Amino acid sequence: MMNRKNIFLSLFFLICFFLLFIMSTSVEAEREDTAHLHFEKSATQGKNNGTYTVKKGEWLANIIRKEIGVESYAEIKQVIEEIKILNPNIKNLNIIHPGQVLRMPFSSNGGSQVGEASYTEKPNKQTEQKSSAQTDVFVPDAQSMAVLEHIIRNIKGTLITQGLYHIPLPQNGQITIDCKKIPIIEFNDGNTVLIDFSSGMPDMLRKLIQTSWKHYHIANYSKQDSIVSILQKIIAYSKSYEMIKMSKLFKIADHPQVQLYSDWVISQKTEHGRQKYIQTLTFLSNDSQLLPRPIVEFAEKQGVIMTEIVDHRGVMRSELSYESMLNMTNLNASTNKDLIAALLTTLECQIHKDADVRVYNEIKGGGGFNLTIKVDYYIEKAGRNFIINSNQMSHQLLDILKEEGAEIIFYHNNEPRDELIDRILKTMNFNYSFDSFSFALPETGPTKASICIPAFRVVTDIEPPVYLINFEMDYDLYRIIQTLWRLKIAKY
Repeated sequence: MMNRKNIFLSLFFLICFFLLFIMSTSVEAEREDTAHLHFEKSATQGKNNGTYTVKKGEWLANIIRKEIGVESYAEIKQVIEEIKILNPNIKNLNIIHPGQVLRMPFSSNGGSQVGEASYTEKPNKQTEQKSSAQTDVFVPDAQSMAVLEHIIRNIKGTLITQGLYHIPLPQNGQITIDCKKIPIIEFNDGNTVLIDFSSGMPDMLRKLIQTSWKHYHIANYSKQDSIVSILQKIIAYSKSYEMIKMSKLFKIADHPQVQLYSDWVISQKTEHGRQKYIQTLTFLSNDSQLLPRPIVEFAEKQGVIMTEIVDHRGVMRSELSYESMLNMTNLNASTNKDLIAALLTTLECQIHKDADVRVYNEIKGGGGFNLTIKVDYYIEKAGRNFIINSNQMSHQLLDILKEEGAEIIFYHNNEPRDELIDRILKTMNFNYSFDSFSFALPETGPTKASICIPAFRVVTDIEPPVYLINFEMDYDLYRIIQTLWRLKIAKY
């Protein structure tokens, strides 16, 4: 009889132990499934938030001890976090001034309520199926997140992927988010985006956040979404920026005209409704397609950040940097007379400045006298003689000089330099043209960048041709032009 009773007792204890084991496993599984998102009861729950005016000699911890009545370091630290939420306009709470008004988390009994309560959704068949399917929260690989962080940082945003993020709920506590599983993006215009990569946030919680705070947004994604799709959804929630499909060249500078290719452009909205391009996104298959570093640096000087993303490598920047072998020629002429001398010297003409030109002599004329005139410049070029002078001559003297085979060019100091250069090049029969000359990168294949230079292009007996420009050229651009195309550029 006793043996049978002992057997029944043993069976009873075994059944109880089994039931306890099943229940603990179920609870633990539910905790695992909701570990990345839970409610946290904060000091905003059950209290009447008020204000406090800072007095001389006070600091924040002292105010918290006196006005809220907490003493421990942990409690003071938590109240400070609550004060940060209530006072988002104060950047540094360690620096407060007499007379400054702080919003404070005063409770109904004069103290602060501190505590935590986990949140789990009431289970049903749908949520149980969803939980079993989403045990592992999907987050893109580290390379994709690095690309996302780079792009967001360049538009003065912040991507938070570590630690806990607290969203206060007015009179209802706060929501705590694990940023490792649900990253957060904060834009500088006040908007915040929660990136729900697994679309696992409960609808009730989603509605609670969006109805409590209009500047909090939740963006859903799937494993099939590209980095472009992710960015489009994120930037759509910003009031300051817009993402535009480009897939063509667009201008970033006028003198010279510089155009860049981009797959996408992120623009900033201005006060007058205009768009200001601030970042380009270009997707490349390999490193050889990267633009030279000086082009990228020039774009940044114009306020455009070039983000080049290489397949399987992420954001990359070319290490190729050109060093010019020659400095740009500057004609440095204060007068048109000096300009003529500098121009003809650059074109490697043999010139005689302030020359004495003999028209008649006692042998040639037979009259026993010489006729010599002084001119600004005398040039011999390809068997022809040229006289360039600022002073006019009599018709008789001009006729004599022409009979002797001289060609005369008159100029005055007020003459526009473009017109003067054009007349000299034309009269002296130089092989030249004036146009906008375009140079593309890369030299073969689809154009990723182009530089268009308005200039006189003069072909001489020497190589390469000379390009005469009348504007200041950025040195980074000059390094590329001079190295890749061996252009000789002179500024007049």
